[in-house]
Amino acid sequence: MKKFLCACLAMLVLLCGAAMAEHFRCELPEGAWLGDTAPLREGDALLLTGGRDVEPGLYGEEVLNDTVKTDPPRTEFELALIRGFTARKKPIMCICRGVQMLNVALGGTLYQDLVEQCGYVHYNKDIRHYVYAEPGSILHELFGEKFKTNSTHHQAIKQLAPGLKATAHSIEGIVEAFEHESLPIFGTQFHPERLSGKYNDGRTPDFTPLFRRFIANAEAYAEKQL
Repeated sequence: MKKFLCACLAMLVLLCGAAMAEHFRCELPEGAWLGDTAPLREGDALLLTGGRDVEPGLYGEEVLNDTVKTDPPRTEFELALIRGFTARKKPIMCICRGVQMLNVALGGTLYQDLVEQCGYVHYNKDIRHYVYAEPGSILHELFGEKFKTNSTHHQAIKQLAPGLKATAHSIEGIVEAFEHESLPIFGTQFHPERLSGKYNDGRTPDFTPLFRRFIANAEAYAEKQL
């Protein structure tokens, strides 16, 4: 039964969006899961979704400007989960903030505001821009060398954490995806859940296969525990 936990989480985001997933999390009593090891014991995989910005203090910087909006309770919660799931070598999929959160948790840094620091505008729900995938990567295998994605982020990876490798970039060189060198971890800076199934607008690939890959990783992990 537990091996389907990741599928339920993925479908929650696909059907309701990250904002709804965030709503359910906030309805829990304060601190309900913090320090509780049950999610680490029972969960076969972790899906880190989009949301507010990661606290700059975690990578040794002060807040750059008033575009940086953080969520300390969520960050504390996710840091504990990331440490637990990586220690147990469980699969993780990251989306947008999730990519940034995992990168920082493993020792990487971020651009706090792409417009001010780089002069790039990547925060527009109507934008569709090309992404260039590295040969041998999951994205290259599923969608080819060049394809379009959405773009709704004002922060991005500056320095990749040890153990992570960039597997896709925008035309400007912004990291759009990564994979871990030895752990079953991958992530995208763009939002594939907004471009999958009935939510796909025809301007990009249907990214459902990416979620199927994540679920397959979770099932493979679960089978090893039997």
